[in-house]
Amino acid sequence: MAKQTINVGTRPNDGTGDTLRRAAIKINDNFTEVYDTIQDISLTPGPQGIQGRQGTQSFQGFQGRQGNQGTQGYQGLQGLGTQGATGAQGANGYIGVDGNQGIQGIQGPAGDGGAGSGNQGIQGIQGTSGTNGTNGTNGTNGAQGTTGAQGITGEQGIQGNQGLQGAQGAQGRQGLQGYEGSQGTYGTQGPLGQQGIQGRQGTQAAQGTSGANGLQGIQGVQGTDGTQGSTGSIGTGFIGSRTTISSSTGAINDSAAVNLEMTGFKGYVLYKIQTSHAAWVRLYVNAASRTADVGRTQGTDPSYDAGIVTEVITTGAQTVVMAPAIHGFNDESPITTNIPVTVTNLSGANNNITVTLTLLQAEQ
Repeated sequence: MAKQTINVGTRPNDGTGDTLRRAAIKINDNFTEVYDTIQDISLTPGPQGIQGRQGTQSFQGFQGRQGNQGTQGYQGLQGLGTQGATGAQGANGYIGVDGNQGIQGIQGPAGDGGAGSGNQGIQGIQGTSGTNGTNGTNGTNGAQGTTGAQGITGEQGIQGNQGLQGAQGAQGRQGLQGYEGSQGTYGTQGPLGQQGIQGRQGTQAAQGTSGANGLQGIQGVQGTDGTQGSTGSIGTGFIGSRTTISSSTGAINDSAAVNLEMTGFKGYVLYKIQTSHAAWVRLYVNAASRTADVGRTQGTDPSYDAGIVTEVITTGAQTVVMAPAIHGFNDESPITTNIPVTVTNLSGANNNITVTLTLLQAEQ
């Protein structure tokens, strides 16, 4: 049998859904099929039982109709009109019963330990969810009493007594709470398998006998001490003094670049760079590195192996101190004392830029 679904209608109390009786019949039929399925499961060791389906949720009871409002008493001709009684409040609807909880499947017994574990039981089917009960219909409001005719004007009549207040309708009874579904039975646990026999420990092999120690050789005769060599002559040291070298570009336009060949040392320590006007000054290890650097723009860092000793940008007549001092050298073949330099005019006008280097000879 296929699962029977309860028709709850389109809107509350629209009369298109199943009746409470019809809904309860569907619930019972669904549970009957679950019970029949569970009873067919064998208790032999094997798969775990099917988990019962969750019970259907009970219907919510109908809300009682609101009592009719009492008719309003007639107003006397300045007379004794009585106030209509208040209509009784309708009784609250019953709360539907809760659906039964599905039966939990039987757990299959565990397989023998020695020959491997038993199969896990099938998980129980989850019970179907209960259908929410439909809301009760609100009671209709009582009709308002008709207004009494106004008395004839004349002598003032005696003031009529105030009409009695209608009795308050009794509160509807609370619906019965549905039964809680029964819990499914637990499956039988299979017997524990036997543990295999542990093998015997092998016998330990006998340790071999140690070999005899060999004889110690005879110690050789100690040789005679050799004569001490003569002391070498003291080498000549070199301590130089810092010096300055200068070179000029001649008159060049703003942003123009000129190559200078400044005669220095094969190796040197650079202390300062001085310019007479604002300029971009670059020092190289050889002419080839200077040629390869022609296309680089100001502000772009050179690569680590570009052959550039250092570079400075001055804003006028300025001395830039190299702290710490920078080591430079000539890398031509053969090595010379030439220091290749490129100077770019940044003064904003045509000027003759003089570059002065303060350095110390580090190689002869």
